[in-house]
Amino acid sequence: MSFKKMRNKCLAMSLTVVLLGGNILLVNANEKTNSNKEAIEVKNLNQESKIKISEIKNNIIMENESKEEKELNRAFLNEVSYVEEKDGKLNLNLNFNGKINEKSNLQIFINDKEVKYENILNELDKEKTSIKFEISALQDKITVKRNIDETNAPTKFDVDLLEETIKEENINTLPNNQNEAQIIKPAKQPNENQVEKSNENQLEAKNSTTQNGKLSEVENKIISNDVLVESMARESLGKVSYIEEINGKTYAQLEFVNSLAKDKELNILVNGNPVPYNTLSKDVENGKMIIKYEIPNIDAKTTIKCSVDTFVGEVKQIEYDVIFKKDTLKFIKDINSISTNNVDNSLNKDITVPRSNATIQRPSSDGKVSSIKNEVSSPNKIFENMGRVQLNETTYIEEINNKTYAIFDFIEGIDPNSNTRITVNGKSVSHEVLSTHFAKGNMRIKFEIPNLDADIEVKNYLDFKKVDLVYDVKLLKDTLKEEQESSTTQKPNPTLPSITKPKLPQTGIGFDGGMITVLGTSMIGAGLVLTKKKDE
Repeated sequence: MSFKKMRNKCLAMSLTVVLLGGNILLVNANEKTNSNKEAIEVKNLNQESKIKISEIKNNIIMENESKEEKELNRAFLNEVSYVEEKDGKLNLNLNFNGKINEKSNLQIFINDKEVKYENILNELDKEKTSIKFEISALQDKITVKRNIDETNAPTKFDVDLLEETIKEENINTLPNNQNEAQIIKPAKQPNENQVEKSNENQLEAKNSTTQNGKLSEVENKIISNDVLVESMARESLGKVSYIEEINGKTYAQLEFVNSLAKDKELNILVNGNPVPYNTLSKDVENGKMIIKYEIPNIDAKTTIKCSVDTFVGEVKQIEYDVIFKKDTLKFIKDINSISTNNVDNSLNKDITVPRSNATIQRPSSDGKVSSIKNEVSSPNKIFENMGRVQLNETTYIEEINNKTYAIFDFIEGIDPNSNTRITVNGKSVSHEVLSTHFAKGNMRIKFEIPNLDADIEVKNYLDFKKVDLVYDVKLLKDTLKEEQESSTTQKPNPTLPSITKPKLPQTGIGFDGGMITVLGTSMIGAGLVLTKKKDE
């Protein structure tokens, strides 16, 4: 390479480095074959995008429409929406309790101007659809227009986002070239030293065991001699059911999506014989419930005896049969199930499940580490029992840099779709995933707490049951036991000189801003020397 080219290259690179200072950028000087000029290409190595996901509740506003039409639209739109913030833009997710297709003629208007939206398919329940579109602010006027499926009549309503209900779910940092759909923070690879032996996590709970099997979805058909009863039943019972095949037994899951009367008895018969069932989820205010019960095979006939709320405000007792359409059976996934099939259909029956206290490796830390027992509770006794099985009885407390962290070990029922959420004193907090072992349903997380008296709530989505497992966790202060002293409190060795290392930016390159400036100045000097030598 000629002296002139060498000089120009040194000067160009050095000036670039000096001007950019402490920002580590990739500088690439490419020679053009058809020109003597140099092309300096600068690429930022640290471009990242943050995605913030928040939950928000909504209200429906309709004017001059009938009460029945408003109730129909309220039942169609899920009361929980999600707001996604990314690169200064807001996207809103609306979730519908029904399927959107061409006949729906769905239109979205923001401040009376029609906008485009993106369909988000629910793989677990294709009868439900979510949509996503951009908004400018939570205060925007959002109007939904659609055709009612049953009558094909047009209807419209405004969606009011209730700002006081917003809850931050998580904040994730993604590279700009990463698929935006992957909004769940990637978990760290499990450390082999943190993976427990399989026999250490075996549970001996009488009423709760871990079982392996498969989950499938299937459409159902309602049969009744009374056309009115058949119509009310179809309004109440979701069209898609789920079949679990576990250890040689078969279970059916039915989802009542609307109209079940409050505090009225629900009876299930299989081939004419009464059977017990488990209540997986119940929303008495909205007439919703998910149940699970055993069937001999998919050809079994289920008879449902229940009471429903009618449009005129009356409660009507109905009875109808349900059969599963075998030709629609579709495998979804293999499952690792927490089974509580000894629980009968009394939601609040007092059944206690022994806590699991499997030996868990103490977390490594530079701070002070203590162990403490925890207590799980929930108004839903089934959720409480499942929470007892899911969360290990021992919690670790880490104190470092004047901050306190709780380390939870989930040892059952965790998979990549669990979407773990933690609330501390009523406020959603972010958490760090320390390790995972999804094959065993395990995960260890860490999150900040103000003190040991904090009110902690855990939510883990149970994909195979389509329900959030929600329970409260209380730390039992009288069981606190110190496991490791803080290394930061150790006194320095008086015989060694005190050396303070400069803190470098976390770029992966061992230079700070001052060193880069010196390097750039040296390169300028080298360029001048080369120039002088060439002139001589």
